[in-house]
Parts: sequence; C-alpha cells; structure tokens
Amino acid sequence: MDKIQNLSKARKESIKISNRKFDEFCLDNYQKSRDGIIEYVKTLDVEEKEDELLEVLQEWLNHLHKTLVVSSMRVKLTDINRYLKYHKLRVDTKDLEWPQELHEEPYAISIEEIHEILKVAKWKKQGYYLALISTGSRPIEILGLKKRDIQWNPDFSCYTALIPARLTKKKIARTIKFSREVNPYLNKLLKNIIDEDDLVFCKNPNLDDARSNEDAVFREYCNKVGFTQKYETTGRSKINLYCFRGYFFTKTLRRFGDDTAHALTGHGAYLQQYQRRTLEEKIELWNELESDVLVFDMSKKNQEIKKLKEANTQLADQAEEIKSQEKRIKRMEEMMTRTNFPESR
Repeated sequence: MDKIQNLSKARKESIKISNRKFDEFCLDNYQKSRDGIIEYVKTLDVEEKEDELLEVLQEWLNHLHKTLVVSSMRVKLTDINRYLKYHKLRVDTKDLEWPQELHEEPYAISIEEIHEILKVAKWKKQGYYLALISTGSRPIEILGLKKRDIQWNPDFSCYTALIPARLTKKKIARTIKFSREVNPYLNKLLKNIIDEDDLVFCKNPNLDDARSNEDAVFREYCNKVGFTQKYETTGRSKINLYCFRGYFFTKTLRRFGDDTAHALTGHGAYLQQYQRRTLEEKIELWNELESDVLVFDMSKKNQEIKKLKEANTQLADQAEEIKSQEKRIKRMEEMMTRTNFPESR
C-alpha cells in the first residue's frame, strides 16, 4: 500500500480488487494463497521462477476470459505485475497467450433517445445530463464541481467552470462552458448553496460512490423508457452516461475537426493549444459550437422543416408541369390520329 499511496483512489481500489481476485484464484486452483505461491516460486532457480509464474498467470488469464474482455484482463495483469515487482519477481508477459480481442461498434445515442430520458428524469438529473451533453465532460468531472469552480460571465451571459486537475483523467485542468439550456438549473442550484466548497450536482463527497449512484439512477431511467440494449461481448448497457460525452465529441468533430474536438473533451495530448487561448477566445469557441449541442433548440428543426416544405413545393410544381406536358402530348396524339395523311407514292 505504501508503494501505491500516490495513485488515485479508483486506481488503488482496482489494484486491491485484482489482488483479492488473484488470491481467490490461487486458493481455488492451487490450494495456496497468492503469498504461498510467491514463497514457493522464490525457492526455485531463476529460469524455473519465470516458467512457474508464466504458467500461473496464463491459467489466471484463461480464468478471467470467462467473464472479462481483453482490455479489462490487461488491467488486472498490470495490477498483479505491481505485486510481483514488489516481491522482486519479474516475468516477460509477452510470452503469455491472449484471446483475440473483439471490438464492437460504440453506440451513438440519438437526440430522440435523449429526449425520452430527460422526460422521465428528475429536475436536478436533467440539469446534470444537459451539463454533460453541452460540455462533453466525464461524469465525475461534473459531479466533482464545487460552487467556487463555477463562474457567471455577465459579458457573455453564460456560466463557465474550471474543472480542477484532480478531477480529470490526465490531471490537467481545463475550462468548460455550459450551454444556455443549463443556465436555469445552475441559477437555482447555486442560489441554494451557501458554502463555496459545497458540491453542486451531488451531495456525497465520496465521488466514486456518487458516480456509482448516478449510474444506477440513469439505468433506472433507461429501463423505464425501454432502452435496455447491451453489448454482446461485455454485457454492458449500450446507453450509458458516457454516451453524452460521445454525442458531444461527434458534434464537435464535425464542427471543428479532430484536434479541437479532442481538446474540448479533455484529451490531454491535445490541450496545449486550447490552454493558450484567453477566456474570451475559449468562450467564442464554445459559442460557435453551442447550436450543435443544444438538446431542445427548435431553430434548426424549423429550418429543416422549412427546407422540406420548399422541397415539397418544388416537387409539387414539377408534378404539375409533368401533368401539363402529358396533356399536351395526349392532345397532339389525338390530332394526329384524326388527320388523314395521303400515302406517299
């Protein structure tokens, strides 16, 4: 635990779970604890040590493959490798045989599905979901925002927030801007919060537990409206909180291209250029995107309806013209039938 104390809470929890599962596996298959296996391996010659460890790890991977996808298995192996290195045991994992990794197509949530979920969601959850959609943030990044992190910008009539580095995956702080659809929710939420250090979108200071609770609530809403489809390889729900992040990324990618889309969604390698912008420049960038990520924006739909009506009018005019030409052709054919032309000699 001393070796991993500087890791995030989630990472430490993952390592604990992996070691516990590995211990259970060793007891079930070798009638020895993981520490018992390690003590036995240490008594072997150098070459035998690695061979024995490879055999145990290969059996463990085969066991994990019954319930986990390859990417999750790699995380588990990384966790156990930390444990082995702690005991000064090294093994070349390249010699392990891995099952073929299957990649399913990520599910793209539609605006109609978003509307259905928002219809059954409670008021505060609606604000949370709209905040996710309009910023492309990770669920825990919005849950972890405190009152002090969110600012009203009167010059632009919008709320912005500085997501602290501690909340982000790459530990890089970044500025986000909420769409105007989130304004009424933030107005009420912030008004009712007195302490600047209080959380805005949840009350539980344990953000990992808060995130798990949000997952469960969101699943209830999805079940309520019949969105129960799951991925075949993992059994996970296709529609989840991260779908909102994917929705935002797709809209941003179409508007600005690859680099800016990655930067706005907080992918560390792309943030340098974004961070060099002034706050005003960042807000202008978000404003350009806003119409694409509004959930209840009717202006675009009205434009689409107008275009469809114009297209239908053009089709109707074309149909009338075709009918008119058909009538003229028919009259000419009738005239030719009535006229007796002398036979050529």
